[in-house]
Formats: sequence, C-alpha cells, structure tokens
Amino acid sequence: MKKMFLILAASLFAVAALSAKGECRSDKEKLCASIKKGDHKAMWQCMKEHEGELSDACKNRIGQIREKNRAIRKACKADYKKLCKSEKPGQGRIIRCLKENEAQLSETCKSALAQPAQVD
Repeated sequence: MKKMFLILAASLFAVAALSAKGECRSDKEKLCASIKKGDHKAMWQCMKEHEGELSDACKNRIGQIREKNRAIRKACKADYKKLCKSEKPGQGRIIRCLKENEAQLSETCKSALAQPAQVD
C-alpha cells in the first residue's frame, strides 16, 4: 500500500515537474536531451541522476512538487483505499482513477488534488 503511494508521488512528480516548461526546461535540455519526449519515467531517472547539477530554480520546483505529493498522499489515502486500491500503479492510473471518481472523493482529497504546487 505504502509502495503504491510512493509510485503515485513519483508519477505526479514526473508529469508535473518534468513537463514544466519553466524552471527545469534548460536542465532537461542540457542534461537529459537524449530522453524521448513523453517518457516521464526515463526523464525522472535522468533528472534524479543529475540532481547535483540542477539549477537552484529547478531544485526548488522539484522540492515544491515533492511537498505537494506528500500532501496528496496524506489527504487521499482513505479515498485511494476505497476507490482505487485495485488500480495497477504507473502511467498515471492512480491519479486518473481518483479524478474519475471525483464525485466520491473526500473534500480533503479534492482540495489537495486541486491545489497547484506553488513556486516562491
């Protein structure tokens, strides 16, 4: 169960942070140019391998996304168990499941999913 939520966090991070056109764009182009567009898992792995070389702005963005992921895991844990426990992790399936069941989600989970990650 805990492992699935970690996968959820990694998926969110990959989609939200690494597809961002702002803070991490130049880092992606410089360090991970060989990664095929849309391959979020490979991009995440590449960025993680080069974490020490990332710009401060990109590191800040990644930190913000990780914080948002923790908030979502905490806020949506019960909803996940109730509605999406049988979903196979990966490729955004858990988030998709939660969003498809939005009408049944707790207000806490809905709120966490709706909040954008803020960059100071």
